[in-house]
Amino acid sequence: MSDTAASSSSEPSWRRWLRRVAIMLGVFVALVVLAWLIVPLVARSQLESRLTEGLGRTTTVESVEFNPLLLRLTVRKLAIADTAGSAPVLAFDELVADGSSESIVRWAPVFDAVKLVRPALSLARGSDGRYNIQDLIDRALNAPDGPTPGFSFNNIEIDGGAIAFDDGVAGRKHRLEKLDVGVPFSRRCHTKPKFMSRRGSTVRSTGHISRLAATRCRLPSDERRCSTSTSTRSR
Repeated sequence: MSDTAASSSSEPSWRRWLRRVAIMLGVFVALVVLAWLIVPLVARSQLESRLTEGLGRTTTVESVEFNPLLLRLTVRKLAIADTAGSAPVLAFDELVADGSSESIVRWAPVFDAVKLVRPALSLARGSDGRYNIQDLIDRALNAPDGPTPGFSFNNIEIDGGAIAFDDGVAGRKHRLEKLDVGVPFSRRCHTKPKFMSRRGSTVRSTGHISRLAATRCRLPSDERRCSTSTSTRSR
């Protein structure tokens, strides 16, 4: 017994530290693998069930991927069905959201970048004047008042969007295609949003957003207030 204790105490310190590092590394790798496998399954299930229940419309998601090292979540082929009509009221090919470790500190969702690829919004107004999203509008207007959840989306980009509007009252159809929008985030005083779309001809617009006067921006765990407002110029 004394020989075993003596051999344990005589073990070099570097070897004990090496063992501890190996254990921590093994735990880290195991957590990364679990997150890589489990988060997509849970996220897809929750997106489909919660959106279907909350919107009253069938919502489907083809696949979800999650990179735990980059905190990047990718949602592919999401579609929210229309109550009347074959085309979904909202669909997109891909949503890429780069999460931030600041979410842990703020205890609220914080995304460094969000990119939406080929979103398509299909709106319609029937001959009775009701819109195909009238139920969603009524539900939002009748929702009980409550605290607004904290979140932060930065560097928002829309690539190849489309908006279709079928006006049954006027008997006309409108379509806006190749909609590209970029709203970068900068901690400096100026950012440069961009907008481009095509409806028969191409329309481009760029501008500058400057901080001037006071508005509040606050996340739940941050009681500090920052004074900002926006001034835009476009061309």
